[in-house]
Amino acid sequence: MKIKNLILGIIVLLISLTAVSAASDISVNMIKYEPSPVMAGNYFTVTFQAISEDYKNITNTEFELDTESGLSIETDDTVKVPLLMPGVPVTFSYRIKSESSARTGYKDLTLSYDNEEETFEVFVKAIETTLVVDKVEQEQFSSGNTGKLTLHLQNKASFSLKDVVISLSLTGIPFAPSESIAQKSVDTITSFGSEDIVFDLITMPEAEAGIYKIPIVITYYDEFGKMYNESNFITIIVSATPYLDISTEKNELIQNTKSTITIKLVNRGLTKLKFLNINLLDSNDFKAVSTKTIYIGDLNVDDYDTIKFDLIPAKSGNMKIPLIISYKDSNNKDYTQVINYDASVYSVKEAKQAGLISGSLFGYIIPIIVILAGIFIYRKYRKGKKKHAQ
Repeated sequence: MKIKNLILGIIVLLISLTAVSAASDISVNMIKYEPSPVMAGNYFTVTFQAISEDYKNITNTEFELDTESGLSIETDDTVKVPLLMPGVPVTFSYRIKSESSARTGYKDLTLSYDNEEETFEVFVKAIETTLVVDKVEQEQFSSGNTGKLTLHLQNKASFSLKDVVISLSLTGIPFAPSESIAQKSVDTITSFGSEDIVFDLITMPEAEAGIYKIPIVITYYDEFGKMYNESNFITIIVSATPYLDISTEKNELIQNTKSTITIKLVNRGLTKLKFLNINLLDSNDFKAVSTKTIYIGDLNVDDYDTIKFDLIPAKSGNMKIPLIISYKDSNNKDYTQVINYDASVYSVKEAKQAGLISGSLFGYIIPIIVILAGIFIYRKYRKGKKKHAQ
C-alpha cells in the first residue's frame, strides 16, 4: 500500500513538473522593430522570436500582445504557434500603428503566453519642435557701452532637455563679453518649460550704429540620451545719435545779383545717414533761381558732401537762409533739422570796394577798345606789307 502511494505521488509530481516546464522553458525575445525609431502617426512591425529550451516539443502556444495608450495593433493580437521544437527558434510579427497624438518616449508592449507575461519597449518619436529661442531682449547698445542680452529659451517638447549649452560666436563682430566667456549652460529644462539666458556684452568703441547678426550654437540632450546640435542667428541693434555738421564755404553774395551759396555737410557721428535730403525754403530775403531741393542719399561716417543754391539777395547785410534737412540713421529712425543759416550779403558798393565787381562802366569799355585797336593796327600792318611786296 505504501509502495502504491509512493508511486502515485511520484506520478503526480512529474505531471506537475511537466506542466510548469511547458511555460518556464519558453524563451521569448523581441529581435527588431522597424522602422526605428517609430514616428508618431506611422505604422511599424515588431518581430518576436520564441524558442523551447525544454528537452521536448511544446505544442499550441498562444502569444497575445497588448500595447499601452497611443499604440494600436492592426493585425490579430493573438498569434498561435503550433510547435516549438527544442533549440529551434520560431519568429512571429505584429503590425502596429503609432497614433499621431503619441508623445516622444518609450512605449510598452506586453506579450502574454502560457500564464507568463513579458514587457518590451519601442521608442516613439513625435513630430514636435524641441528647443527654440522664441524671444531676444537687449538693453540699448552703443559704442563703448555695456549692456545685457537676454535669450528666452522655450522647450516645446513633451520631454525634458538636459546639459543645455549656448555659445555666441563674436568673431568679426564688435562685441565682447564684459565679465565672462560668451557661453552659458543650463542643467535641465523641463518639458514645455523655459529658461532665460543672460549675456553681459560690451560694444567696441569703433562700432557703428546698425543691425549685427550674431551666430549662436546650442547643444543639448533629451531625456532619452539623444544629442542635438543646432546653429542659428540672433540680431543686436547698436544705436548712435547722428551728428551732421553744417557749414558754408567761402561765399560772395551780392545784393540784387545772381550769387551762389555753397554748403558743406559733414557726417561726424557713428551712424551712416541715409536718404539725406535738403530743402531751401522761401524767404523775403532772396529769390531762388535754381532748384530748391537737393537729394544726396547716403552719407557715410566721417564723410562729407557739398551742395549749391543759386539765388539773388534782396538786400545787403545779414541774411537768413532757411533749410530743412531730413534723413534716416542706420536703423531707419527718422530725423529732421530746421536751420536758419546766417549769411552776409555785400551791397553793390561794398562788392566794388572788395573787387568783386568792377567800379564803373569805363572799366569794361577800356579792354574792348584796346582789343579793337589791336585788331585795326594788325590789319593795317598786313596791308602795308602786301603793298611793299608788290
